[in-house]
Amino acid sequence: MPSPAIYYIDANAAIAMIERTRPLNPAQDAFVDGIDDGAIRVVSSDVALLECLVKPLRDKDTTLAQSVFDFFDGVVARLIPLDRHVILQAAELRAANRLTLPDALHVACALEAGCTVFLSADRRLRVPDGMTRLAFDELTLP
Repeated sequence: MPSPAIYYIDANAAIAMIERTRPLNPAQDAFVDGIDDGAIRVVSSDVALLECLVKPLRDKDTTLAQSVFDFFDGVVARLIPLDRHVILQAAELRAANRLTLPDALHVACALEAGCTVFLSADRRLRVPDGMTRLAFDELTLP
């Protein structure tokens, strides 16, 4: 039996989930419910947390900043830290694939966590073989 997917949530996917400007579709609802009941495991990184905090801090929106912290503290099962191993892997990814620094850090963190799905709306993002990039808006029911 294959092991369940581990989802890496990048900043734009986290923002889509936190700010929810429109109702969730059935697949998104099922995804969020799966996270809530532990059937779906999501990880992210300190990089995503940093990126998600920029707008609330710029706008001095303490309510949104708290929502960001609540999301990363409550929804995300694990935050991958930027240790030397992740940094080296990100540098190798940048060298081989011409990724931007944030994208290389995100992908390196996803690899570190053993993720099989990279949740991101960035269609230009290249993920390694064995990992699928999927936008939060592209989630579908099985």
